[in-house]
Amino acid sequence: FSQEALNAFDYLFTDGMTIIDAQGRNARIYRPEEVHYDNGKEAYMQQIVDQTCLILENEPADIFANATYIPDDMNADYDKYWTEERVNRVLDVMEKYGIALEISARYKIPSKEVIRKAKARGLKFTFGTNNVNDDFGRLEYSLAMARRCGLTKDDMWFPTMSTKAERPVILYNFFDSSRKKDLFNGENLDGWTAVVEE
Repeated sequence: FSQEALNAFDYLFTDGMTIIDAQGRNARIYRPEEVHYDNGKEAYMQQIVDQTCLILENEPADIFANATYIPDDMNADYDKYWTEERVNRVLDVMEKYGIALEISARYKIPSKEVIRKAKARGLKFTFGTNNVNDDFGRLEYSLAMARRCGLTKDDMWFPTMSTKAERPVILYNFFDSSRKKDLFNGENLDGWTAVVEE
């Protein structure tokens, strides 16, 4: 998308639910058939964190939606996989770019601990869900976490806080090697180097 197209919207959000895995496959991690633990779940979790940071660093998003989502069969061990180091890596990027943290009512994420860490850094928050079906609920988890974590209106993000116009449009995360070669004149970037669109 061009900067002009992006600026037509009041705000932009992104998530880390679609990643490029360690084998270069496009993986929607909410679809079990696309999740491959080639090197074990710990390595996969590291890939999720790496990709999440890459997404947040390169997409001019205002809001990190579905924040801290991990595949269903890993979610029972959410606290094990979302270590303090991993949480801090993601929050560092969010803080750097002024990205707000969505509290997802559908997935009941992030955890109370993550929300409190984000609040302590001065990050802003939004409430949301996901359009999996027409049962959107009434933001029960979001409101409960706001109360439990002491969020007030001053902690909330509003569209007037958008910084999307200040961030460049980035091309990154190429999983089609032939297209990558065309774009970068044959330079081997392994899908990891971000470049500004001209």
